[in-house]
Amino acid sequence: MPLELVTSRRDEKTLQKVRSVCCSPEASMLAGLMAHLTYWQTLAHARGEGRSRLTDRAMQTMIASAKEFWQSFEEEHRDTPTGVSLVLPCLMLAVKVGMLHCFETQYPKICQDQDLAQQLVDRINAVVMRLLDRDNVYPRFGRVDCTGEATALARKVEHFQNPRGCAGASRRFAGGVKALSQPVQNALKSSADAPRPPPCPEPQPLRAGGLPPLGSARG
Repeated sequence: MPLELVTSRRDEKTLQKVRSVCCSPEASMLAGLMAHLTYWQTLAHARGEGRSRLTDRAMQTMIASAKEFWQSFEEEHRDTPTGVSLVLPCLMLAVKVGMLHCFETQYPKICQDQDLAQQLVDRINAVVMRLLDRDNVYPRFGRVDCTGEATALARKVEHFQNPRGCAGASRRFAGGVKALSQPVQNALKSSADAPRPPPCPEPQPLRAGGLPPLGSARG
């Protein structure tokens, strides 16, 4: 993984630790398990008549196993600033890339279609968030988030989620702080105590080519 793209750190010891976690057998197993779950939640309905299907009990067993894998990583790394800000975000990205690689290998025709490939990426992001990161804390990198392009995209997403104003983000964080690790709680509290920015201007309608309406994706 080219860690230089997601962090300004150049401490080789820290970077090597991140790589060892992302390349561990447990991370590969988690990626494969999550890819299997994504398949059954996304493409199972397309299986022909008479073909075996996953039982609800087997599905719940896989979900429990995936959560157990992720919780073991969290317990090891979530109580350190480096773990929260770099190790776990990189691990989550590596798991998503591994999931996508599984589909590219098994279903190349789907991934060759640009529209279907983007829908698959969106589904992978959704499955990982719902099962492993319900507060959507880890798919963030400070070096990337501070760019102008990332800021503009964040504003579009915020408008899409809360078209009436800009107070939604604080409400969403307020309800989830108690579920976060201590370093993340401290960071959120520090942000809450900082001087408030000027009120957000009235949101303007998105131009053509902006975010698609909710529910427009197929599958």
